Amino acid sequence: MNLKRLVHVYPSAFDLEHPIPLALGIHKQLTDGFKPGCAYRLLGGYTKRRKYLQAVVAPDSYRINLDGSVAGPVSAEHARFALRQLRKTKSAARTRSEEVLARPVLTLTKRNEAIQ
Repeated sequence: MNLKRLVHVYPSAFDLEHPIPLALGIHKQLTDGFKPGCAYRLLGGYTKRRKYLQAVVAPDSYRINLDGSVAGPVSAEHARFALRQLRKTKSAARTRSEEVLARPVLTLTKRNEAIQ
């Protein structure tokens, strides 16, 4: 089971490139061959993606059902939570890139010295 299958089965609700926030409790609506635990994990992977979080934070964003119909607006609380998640991932990525830059560079000369 993967996200591509979700996109194939529910094209009105799932778009990997241009996601729209999903209705709350939508995991309960997934019935077409998805086991409950598997559907829940798939949705978790989908909703934690950066593009999805950006869609939740977007002004005047709304939630949709599996058929693409509007389920209601995204609450300010959920938008704030998504913004915090985006900031966390951005700072984590910055920290990782700083760690990579801080690593000593092993030049060919140092490498040859280390081998001998």
